[in-house]
Amino acid sequence: MTSPQHIVAGASLATFTGALYYNITNNWTNASVINTARKMRYFFIPVQQDLITLFFIFFVLGTLLPDCDTKKSWIGRVFHLPIRHRTLTHTLWFNFIFFFIGMMWQPLMGIALGYFTHLLCDSFSRQGICWLYPLNRYKYFGHGRKVKDSHFFFLYNSVLTGWLVCGIMVLLTVVYITATGAKCILK
Repeated sequence: MTSPQHIVAGASLATFTGALYYNITNNWTNASVINTARKMRYFFIPVQQDLITLFFIFFVLGTLLPDCDTKKSWIGRVFHLPIRHRTLTHTLWFNFIFFFIGMMWQPLMGIALGYFTHLLCDSFSRQGICWLYPLNRYKYFGHGRKVKDSHFFFLYNSVLTGWLVCGIMVLLTVVYITATGAKCILK
């Protein structure tokens, strides 16, 4: 996916998640489910409005951060790690680092969630990702192409279909919020 596609997909998932959290904690009747959802909501998403804004800024940054290993990406032009693309930065190991940092200051949890969104979107590409690299590896081909070993399911293989996937995510988010009357935490 391209940087704009990661931003659109991440913003859509962040909005959907915010609406879902609001809907779960305010409309469900089972007390244990409500309490669990509230605890999850307050663990991941800050309560104060100014911290929510920071959270979503960090979320968008997190959707771009895994591509710092390529100079072609938006973030790679500013901050570049000189390693092979889709290796260490596209793993759960890096995501765990940001998750633990986010536990220290809640708005930084946005980076971890945005980072995870990026990995999730890239895992459905033609190339796939190795979530546990270097424990699992890519197959390298002579012309430079690499594909995750045993990767067979992909949703998109071009910029056009990447935008189609993003559009569907945005559409489903809008339909969900409209149909359920859920309010978003951004309001």
